[in-house]
Amino acid sequence: LIYVMFLMFLTLLFSLLACPSDLNMSESRFIFVGIVFSIGCMVAWMCCLKLTDFPEDPVIAIGLLCMATIVVVIIFLPKVCLLCRLSDDEDLEELPMSYMPNGYSSGTLDREQRSYSPRNYDY
Repeated sequence: LIYVMFLMFLTLLFSLLACPSDLNMSESRFIFVGIVFSIGCMVAWMCCLKLTDFPEDPVIAIGLLCMATIVVVIIFLPKVCLLCRLSDDEDLEELPMSYMPNGYSSGTLDREQRSYSPRNYDY
């Protein structure tokens, strides 16, 4: 249990440090919110398990279900919605430049950008 709590603390710390960056398509913000809710769920889970007289099996099952739901709803669902928005060609023009995979718009590259892009050589 201490190892899991240590990993949750590290995840909270690194997601907090990565929040100001727009290069990761706000994924660090999703992870930060998800880990905050997960820590709250874990504290409530441990309190129910240790401080009450409930049977252990239902408490463990409900706690695991809550943790899995938090991870899916707060971390993966927004990421899937964002990726679906990115897959539409019409939405590519509306999103900021930091959301593009290579940092460029979906249009053609101008002369300066082409000089820095990788080249394909036929051998």
